[in-house]
Amino acid sequence: VSFSAGAIATIAITVFIGTIALVCISFALAGLINNADAAQPVVQLTMLPLYFISGIFVPGVKGTVHTIAEIFPLEHIADEMHRASVSTSFGNAINAGDLLVLAAWIAGAIAFSAWKFSWLPTRS
Repeated sequence: VSFSAGAIATIAITVFIGTIALVCISFALAGLINNADAAQPVVQLTMLPLYFISGIFVPGVKGTVHTIAEIFPLEHIADEMHRASVSTSFGNAINAGDLLVLAAWIAGAIAFSAWKFSWLPTRS
């Protein structure tokens, strides 16, 4: 398997921005979870359906399910990675729309985290 330099740059940018987006979303979700034991199930219940509808486990999902998946960042991360794997230049590999959606998720998750997240546990 070989990748062009543009594809490798796209993969690096996508991994970097996608990681930031998912970490910000994790902090936002952490502000909603009051119990440490509930963290893993909440993450699994959130991410597993997104893996399926975003085309990660089942490629080529279309219709209403795909429209719903386009709201979430995982679809855009997967789309960028797929595009990078089949493109030969940086211009063809990168999609500004996908990166803008990820940036919007970063901004929204940071705003929500700043409002809701606390390092100190709440009293039950």
